[in-house]
Amino acid sequence: MIYTVTLHPAMDKLIFVDDFVVGGLNRTDKVVFRAGGKGINVSREVRRMGGKTTAMGFISGQTGKKITRMLLEKGVPCDFIEVPGETRTNSKIIDRKTGKCTEINESSPELQQADLLALEQKIRENVKYGDVVVFSGSAPKNTPSDVYARWIRLVRDLGGMSVLDADGDLLREGVKGGPTVVKPNRDELSTLLGKKVEIVNDDVIQSVRAILSDDMRMIFLTLGPQGAVLVERENVLFAPAPDVNVVSTVGAGDAMAAAIAVGLSNGYPASEIMKMAVDAAGCVISETQDL
Repeated sequence: MIYTVTLHPAMDKLIFVDDFVVGGLNRTDKVVFRAGGKGINVSREVRRMGGKTTAMGFISGQTGKKITRMLLEKGVPCDFIEVPGETRTNSKIIDRKTGKCTEINESSPELQQADLLALEQKIRENVKYGDVVVFSGSAPKNTPSDVYARWIRLVRDLGGMSVLDADGDLLREGVKGGPTVVKPNRDELSTLLGKKVEIVNDDVIQSVRAILSDDMRMIFLTLGPQGAVLVERENVLFAPAPDVNVVSTVGAGDAMAAAIAVGLSNGYPASEIMKMAVDAAGCVISETQDL
């Protein structure tokens, strides 16, 4: 079983334009609403890959209820905790001409300590030996930065594995928990190393290896058009970016996280996990999702 945790869910509003003009008038011929938040995206992709998954996290108000309905209608099980407020709506303006996405993200309701403890209890009651939990995305501003680290340790104590896909303090603190896999992009890797990463050379690889702990199996670097690099203690794998027509890069990283989780769950070797992750990203960026 693969569980995903979303502290900061959203209703994604995807707005497609043919040539986005900053400060000008833009017209759209297509708007798609989709249940969003990185963990939710991961659960959706795990489901498409045929894996068993449950999306966990927090929802609020009518928007949150709609997200639950959308997921269940598509066969994606979820076990959310309802908190006061209204789940945010994030607007994503996708330029068909360039493939670039401009995002406008709203704020989520703040979480209380009791809310976090309730989700921690769900993890404790559900995760079994061999399960995988994906901790991904940002959190409301008052959330303790070590929350992922605490839950990663809990998952390990329960016999499970974990994937961490976060940024800022959640990433820096989360790594201290010893996740099985960490999946940073270039900017997140810069955060993790405390220095700007322009290219992934031998020095960067050595710095990445220094992060690996006894509990951390691999660090999976996603580099956009430059492909991906998977770093283990004794092994480094590189894969070029998928050769596909780019419609939108929205959700590509989440698809890769889903593939990593599926690979871990099935005990696949690093080479197969790399192939699955790149293929999954290629599928997402070359088509328009409607969930």
